[in-house]
Amino acid sequence: MAAGLIARAARASSIDAEVEACLQNATSLLDEARSMPGSLPANPEFVILEGFQCLVRHVLAQRPEVGRHLQRAEILFDAALKLKKSSPRALMGKACVRASRRDWKQALDYFRRVLQRAAPHAPQSGEHLQVLKELRFALATCFAGLGRYQQAKNALLGVVAADAKDVEALCALAYLESKPDQGNEGRQRAATHMAEAMQADPAHPAVLCRAADHAFACGLEEAGPGEAPDSWRLAEDLLRRALKISDLPQVVAEVNYQLGRLEHAQGRFAEARDLYKKCVQTNPDHLVGVYNFAQCLVHERSFSNAVTVLEQAPQQLRQEPEVLKLLTAAYLATGEHDKQASKISDDLVEARPDDIEAWAMRAEAYSRLEKMLTPKETIESYEQMARLMKDPEAWAKVTPQMWNNLGTVRAMHGDPAQAKEAYDHGMERVEEMQQLGDASGQSEKDLRVAEITMRFNKAWLAENQAQEGDMLQAIGEYLALTEEVKWFADALLQLGGQWQRLGRTEEALRNFQEAMKNSPFLGKLLCSEALRAAGKYEEALKWGERAAKQAQSNEHYYACVFVGNLFYEASANHKTGPTMSDDYLKKAMEYFVKALEVKKDCQFAANGLGMVFAKRGKMDLAKQTFQSVVQHKAMDENPSAYINLAHVYLESTGKDADIRTGPLVGTSSFVKLH
Repeated sequence: MAAGLIARAARASSIDAEVEACLQNATSLLDEARSMPGSLPANPEFVILEGFQCLVRHVLAQRPEVGRHLQRAEILFDAALKLKKSSPRALMGKACVRASRRDWKQALDYFRRVLQRAAPHAPQSGEHLQVLKELRFALATCFAGLGRYQQAKNALLGVVAADAKDVEALCALAYLESKPDQGNEGRQRAATHMAEAMQADPAHPAVLCRAADHAFACGLEEAGPGEAPDSWRLAEDLLRRALKISDLPQVVAEVNYQLGRLEHAQGRFAEARDLYKKCVQTNPDHLVGVYNFAQCLVHERSFSNAVTVLEQAPQQLRQEPEVLKLLTAAYLATGEHDKQASKISDDLVEARPDDIEAWAMRAEAYSRLEKMLTPKETIESYEQMARLMKDPEAWAKVTPQMWNNLGTVRAMHGDPAQAKEAYDHGMERVEEMQQLGDASGQSEKDLRVAEITMRFNKAWLAENQAQEGDMLQAIGEYLALTEEVKWFADALLQLGGQWQRLGRTEEALRNFQEAMKNSPFLGKLLCSEALRAAGKYEEALKWGERAAKQAQSNEHYYACVFVGNLFYEASANHKTGPTMSDDYLKKAMEYFVKALEVKKDCQFAANGLGMVFAKRGKMDLAKQTFQSVVQHKAMDENPSAYINLAHVYLESTGKDADIRTGPLVGTSSFVKLH
């Protein structure tokens, strides 16, 4: 009897007075039995009753001290099963504990073993029928928790066969039948089950919640810009009524989820986020609530919080492809989880091998993670994406950004013809989506940015071809971009670079200075580089230091290394006097140290320190520094540190043994530090 009451209380909209009184009476009787002289604690039935007493206390407590009650109950049921392996009541108790812990697989196994003993008796009425009905509902809950929805429906149909007016079972069936993969027939069956539930108890919280869900779906079809449809106001009214009737955690969580969804659909993200948060706090296993909470955080650009929510989500939810996609997007957006993004994207493309968006995410993740000289996974992902783009069914999901990224990867790895083809397809896609307007799913601004980016990339591609005509085409495109898009600094920077290659420093500086309005760091840095190339070190150093002050956090260490190298080079210039040379070396040292403070693993800054030590004649320090640099994995394909170390060996002792410990340079003459 206690087992049936516990199962009934677990899914009821609230614990009614009759059930609560029975449970309280059961605990009192058990306490009285325990206090009687001669009670037998080793008797399996007595141990089972004590286990159910713990479960009763758990149910009555409405979640407080869950761990202590359930832990003791499980110990008692395990003890009873050791005394009597096939005890149905002990198996039922064990199943209830596992279900309370959301261990659906184990719970299902125990419930099935109970059902095998209970079902053959086929009770037609009374308490046994009630227990059998609750047992089938428990099976449905376990199946749903494991994502096995057809088996869940079968179990619920068994509940309805036993009691045609079981409102919770009818509403659960309506929910499962209304899933998108069930089609029109499923929707018709859902409507039938819902009508039966409303006829049985129109004021039941489960009925009100399902009716609100239906009203929300109708509103999605009616919704116009700027105003909520009447069906959404009806949905909110139904949800408020459900909340007044029941304070059961499952009902409270569902109401908060649906209210949050109403706010989310109207673009009120802060209100939606707070309601989703209440839903998840009330019922952490409300899977759709967890997903929508994370999605809302992504819409608010709170990517790190979205990552935390999804990482802590129930395992069943984390295996869903849409959740994998959202988590990958959040990882990429943080800029701090590239390794995790690549791993999750592997799972995503395995789950959805024909999803073009999944492959685009994987390509982006690996492009950040892999060495760009050998980006095996990146190229593989982009090429798979290219194959999927040819499928007419996938065309609706193809974006200009995908074509741009594909073209860029091909351009970087020696396939300019294919790169140009990708950019051309991307430009065509921009035109198509601009004609679609709001139906394209992208804003006019995003499409304009994509168009400008691909025009620039095509010009860059032409600039790097050998033919003279391609160079003129590139310059023409750069000039057009500077006229059309005043804020697009990249075209000005490229034009400045062209002038610099021709030795026209003044023209280069004019372009770089114009670019500073929208790209202050790069504009100043390239001004410094142009002046350095012209041998004007004093002016170059001023611009370099200005660039370092303008650098963002992710640019600072690069700027410090650049300016440090510039000061070192200026110190070695033949026009620089001894005093000024010493001052320049001090400044070079300061900038290299700053770079290491920002990025301790910066091998280029360490290499610079070694150069300063060597220039000052401190060969032991220089030797130690260069030895640490050559051990850095990023220097495998960079000879400068090896040459510098060899030079230090030669300068410090000149012994053959020392020369052999460094890379052979073929001559003992002076080698300039790099």
